Amino acid sequence: MDSPPPAPEPRPGPGAPFDHRAYERASRQGTSGRSQDNPLLMMALAAVGTFAIAAVFLVVTGNVTFFPAGDGVIAAPTLFEAPVCDGVAEGERVILTRSFETMRRTLEGVRLSDQLVAEEICVEVEPIENAGGYAHYERGFFGRSADARLVVARMMLEYGDDDTIASVLVHEATHLDRAINDIDCGQCERLPNGINLDEETAAHAAEAEWWIARYGPDGRQSWAPYTWYSIDNLAFAYQRGPGAFREYVRSIREDQDV
Repeated sequence: MDSPPPAPEPRPGPGAPFDHRAYERASRQGTSGRSQDNPLLMMALAAVGTFAIAAVFLVVTGNVTFFPAGDGVIAAPTLFEAPVCDGVAEGERVILTRSFETMRRTLEGVRLSDQLVAEEICVEVEPIENAGGYAHYERGFFGRSADARLVVARMMLEYGDDDTIASVLVHEATHLDRAINDIDCGQCERLPNGINLDEETAAHAAEAEWWIARYGPDGRQSWAPYTWYSIDNLAFAYQRGPGAFREYVRSIREDQDV
């Protein structure tokens, strides 16, 4: 006569120490030999494997980016012709177009890029070595710009990814946005190297807000290629409050050659 099966082990109560041996024993009993005998489980595992392969293909081909999305992300970019200047090389134009599409994944990115088009400001590329880009604006007659430029460093296109370049576009477009709308810091503080701390704090704040909207408060959790600061760190500093953020911007800009 067969002996009766052993009684199940009692569950530990709240606060009881975790029994690793019992956990391992239950795991072996619960999984041993069952996956091969369950066709539904095998089909589910095959479907998961197929999805994983497809996901890897999409990432490799650049059709999708698997990062956590923030609250401000738009599901799909709207149709938009990127304002890239005529003299930009075709390869660089393709990169900037992708970066504008990335920029427009947030509502503020859409507003800033639409404003560039409305003001007839196109993006140029120059061999800048000490910054990711720069913006220049002079007001002309009837409120329109007499001389407005947004320039991205060629090194950013060579070494940066679409998100990094998009953050530069947001930063420089914010400088132009403030000039177009007559937003002035008043008694601006200038660093010893001549950088306007108030203006850079405002532009970096827009950059941080865009990054948080894109990826959430925890950021992308990766180092931004070919920049002297991590955009994740910029976003973290922004969330510590205005005073802490201003000092962080001071720390990353005070030693910059201009």
